[in-house]
Amino acid sequence: MSRTSNTLKVRNIIFGKGMPKICVPVMCQSPAQTAEVLKDYEKVEGWDLVELRLDALETLDAQHVCDTLASARTITRKPILATVRTAKEGGQVELGDKAYTELVSTIIECGYADIVDIEARLSGKKMDSLVEIANDKDVVTLLSEHHFHHTPENKDMRKALEHMEDMGGDLLKLAVMPNDQGDVLRLMKCTRRMAKKLHEPIITMAMGEAGKISRVCGEITGSVMTFATIGEESAPGQMPLDTVRDFMKELHYE
Repeated sequence: MSRTSNTLKVRNIIFGKGMPKICVPVMCQSPAQTAEVLKDYEKVEGWDLVELRLDALETLDAQHVCDTLASARTITRKPILATVRTAKEGGQVELGDKAYTELVSTIIECGYADIVDIEARLSGKKMDSLVEIANDKDVVTLLSEHHFHHTPENKDMRKALEHMEDMGGDLLKLAVMPNDQGDVLRLMKCTRRMAKKLHEPIITMAMGEAGKISRVCGEITGSVMTFATIGEESAPGQMPLDTVRDFMKELHYE
């Protein structure tokens, strides 16, 4: 990992330089199934990193998590984003803060993930501990906040991104659900403003059908990464990889 203001290099990609990086999610129930899906993804061109949604595992414990990550690392040389998305943030698993912190700590300690998602709702001491462990292991922290039922007020979106940077996040992610196109425009305007203000790269998206435009215009707004699907979507509004890549190429400028 190397960085300058608003850019971050992870393996062979630089967040904040050129077109937004395309992340493809993998949601599987076992390490073996994850490996098979990722082998198929490796045959497809046009994506930059993979998100392993570990909360989809049928057995979510330290051994299965590490086995999944270890297997993935033998298959791809691209950056791996490891995520345990709790039900509180729209994921598939109910976990208390203690169990969540222990599991994310295990992910970091395993040494196979390049980036780890940490939910920004986590309390101070637990957050501080995970960020410190990640820094020690040279694992990039992606702090995330999700709103699946509304788009917060402008000041609250700005405050959320600032708070994630203050907590030590290397990448700052905010996802919202728009009620109308005005909400989408508010998010995009907020993204542009905060991309200029903050030192760390930011990732934003408006979910659902109305928010699709926000997933392809990051080069304009300042959002450094987007999600696209090869297989199953991990959030509402995600579009197929080819569609996302083609739109972003049309919008790209030197």
